[in-house]
Amino acid sequence: MDKEQALEELFKSLKISLKSASLYSEKHPAFVKSVEEAKQNIDILLNFLSPVRIGVTPNSLLVEGKSWEKVQLYVELADLLHNRRIKRIEFKPGITVEEMVTFLMKLFLPPTDIIQAGGLNEILKKENVSHVSVEELDYAPLLGGDEEEIKDIWPYLLQEAVEKEDLQKIGELADNFRKYIGGLKTKELFEDEEIRKNIEKFFTFLKDKDRDKFSECTKYLYKSILKSKDTLEGVNFDELRKVFKDLDADDIASVLWEEMVSDKKFDAMSFHVFSQITEKDKDEEIATSLAEMCRREFSEKSTPQVREKVEELLSDSARPYISETYRQIFSSLLKDISVQREVTLDQNLLQKNYRFMLLNLLEKENRGDQVFSLLEKIEAEWQKIIDERDIEYLKGLLKVLDGKKSDLSSDAVFMKLNEHISYFIDNAILQGDVSSEFDDIIPYMKESALGCNAYIEKIFKEKKTDPVILKFFFKLFPDDLPAFEVKLKKSSDDLEFLNNITESLGNVDSPLSLESLKYIFSLGGDWLKLRVLKSMQKISVHDENFLFPLIKKKDYHQRKEAAEILARDEDTKEKIIEELLSVHAPLGRKNKVLRQNIVIMDEVDLREAKDSLLELSQKKFLWNKKLRKAASKVLEKWNER
Repeated sequence: MDKEQALEELFKSLKISLKSASLYSEKHPAFVKSVEEAKQNIDILLNFLSPVRIGVTPNSLLVEGKSWEKVQLYVELADLLHNRRIKRIEFKPGITVEEMVTFLMKLFLPPTDIIQAGGLNEILKKENVSHVSVEELDYAPLLGGDEEEIKDIWPYLLQEAVEKEDLQKIGELADNFRKYIGGLKTKELFEDEEIRKNIEKFFTFLKDKDRDKFSECTKYLYKSILKSKDTLEGVNFDELRKVFKDLDADDIASVLWEEMVSDKKFDAMSFHVFSQITEKDKDEEIATSLAEMCRREFSEKSTPQVREKVEELLSDSARPYISETYRQIFSSLLKDISVQREVTLDQNLLQKNYRFMLLNLLEKENRGDQVFSLLEKIEAEWQKIIDERDIEYLKGLLKVLDGKKSDLSSDAVFMKLNEHISYFIDNAILQGDVSSEFDDIIPYMKESALGCNAYIEKIFKEKKTDPVILKFFFKLFPDDLPAFEVKLKKSSDDLEFLNNITESLGNVDSPLSLESLKYIFSLGGDWLKLRVLKSMQKISVHDENFLFPLIKKKDYHQRKEAAEILARDEDTKEKIIEELLSVHAPLGRKNKVLRQNIVIMDEVDLREAKDSLLELSQKKFLWNKKLRKAASKVLEKWNER
C-alpha cells in the first residue's frame, strides 16, 4: 500500500467513526469497531507521514499541501469536521484506541461545553490525550444564531476575548449584544449574579477600548430594562446599578429623552425604574444635561404624544416617582412646547399642504406647459422633502410620475426628479436609514441611481444583509441574480455571513429570494441547510422539484422541514405521504426511518395519512413492534383532537 492509498483508507475510516460517534455511545460495538479501524489506518499512514496532519476547509481536506476535493468522500468528511469547528487535526505516533475514543466523543460535545472548557485541546489535555491535537476555528460565527443560542455562548466568547484582549472579537460581541440581551429575561439581570458580572466585565473592557460601542450597548441595556418595567416588581436594583457606573450623565439623559419621544408606553413607572437604576449622585448632572437636550431638540420632536407624556409625568399620581429636580425641567419643557407649537404648527402645515396641492394639481393636469411648471415647483421643494423625510409625499410623487412617464419621459425636470428620488432612496437603503414605509415604494421603483455594484458591494463587502436592501436589489436588478450567486459562492467560508443572509432572505417574499436560498443550500453543511429550509418556510412560493428529493434524505430535520413547506399546498399532501411511507424495510431494517416519518406526519398534521397509519399499526411480526406502537400513538393523538 502506498501513501495515497493509506490516506484514502484513513479518510474512509475517519468518516465512518465520526458518523458512529454521532449515533452511538462510546461502548457500542459498531463505534468501537470503527475506532479500531481508524486507529489501524493511522498507524499505517504514520509509516509515510509522521505526524499525520490533516487541514480542513468547508469542502476539502489538505495534506502536505495537496487538496483532496470534488470526491464525495472528501467533501463529506471535510463537512463533518468543519461543522465541528475543526481547522486542522494532528495524529502522532503512539496513538491509542482509548485516545481516539475520547477525541471522537468529545468532538460531539455541545459548542457551549467546549468553549466553557477552554476549547477542545484543553479538554483533550485534561483527559490525558497526548497523541491527538486540533486547531479549532473561531466560534464567533455562532453569534449569528438566534437569541437563545447566543445567550448560551456569549459569556464564554466574552471570557476568551477579554483574556486575549482581542479587539475584533470584542467588537463582534458588541455587534451581537442586542441579541444576547434579547435572549435574556430582564429579571435574570437582577437575579443571576454571573450574568450581571459578565455584562459588567464586558462594559469595563469596552469603555477603555471602544467608547462608541460602550455607549451604544449600555444605552440599549438601559432602554431594555425601562421597557420591561411591568416585570420588575420586588427586584433589588442595588447590584444592577453598578453595571451602569461608567455611563456618563449625557448618555443617561439621552436614554431618558429618546424613550420619552419614541416609546408610546413610557410613563411614570418607566421613570421610576429609570430612577432606581441611576446613581443618585448623578441626578443633578443628568437633569442639567436633560434640560439642555430638551431645549435643543424639543422643537423637532415635540409631538402631541410627547406633550401628553410630560403632562403625565407632572400629574399628582406620578409625584411619588418624580423628584423635584426633574419636575422643574418637565414644567419648563411643557411651557416651551406650548409656545413653539403656536409659532411652528401653522407654518409647517402650510408648507406641507402647499406641496400636496402641487401634487394634486400635477396628477390632474394634462396641459404640457402647466405640467412642466408644476414639476419645476415640486423640484424646488425637493430639499425640504428629504430634510423632513416625507415618505408619504415621496410615495405619492412616485405614483403620479409613474402615471405620466409616457408623456414626460424625455423632459429634463421629470428626469431630474426621478433621479433625485432614486438617489435618495438608494442612499437611504444602503445606509440602513429605512423603515417599513419603504415597502410601499418598491412597486414604483424602476431604476437605481447608484447601480447594481453599489448594492453588491454593500451586501458582500460590508456584510449588510437587511431584508430591505435585498428586496430592492431583487426588484431593481432581477437579471443580476447570477452575479449575486457568484458572490455567495465566494463567501461560502463565512458561516456567520451565510447565516445572516439566509435569515434575511426568509423575510423577502420573492421568487428570487427562493432561488438564492436554494443556491445557499448547495454551499453549506447540514447546519446551514437546515437554516435555509427554515427561511423557506417564510416565503409564499416553493419549488416542489427541489423539496421532494429532500424527503428521501437521511437527515431527519431536512425531511421534516421539506415536508412542512410542501404541506402548505393541499394538492401535494397525498404525494408527501406516499414519499414518507415508501421506505423499503425488509425484516424491519429501515423501520427507524419509517418511525421518524410517522413523527413528521404528526408534526406536519398530515391527517390524510390515517388509513396508511392504520395499516402500519396492524403490521405483523416481532420486528414491527415499535412501528406499530408509533403509528398507534399518532392515531390516538389525532382521534383525541
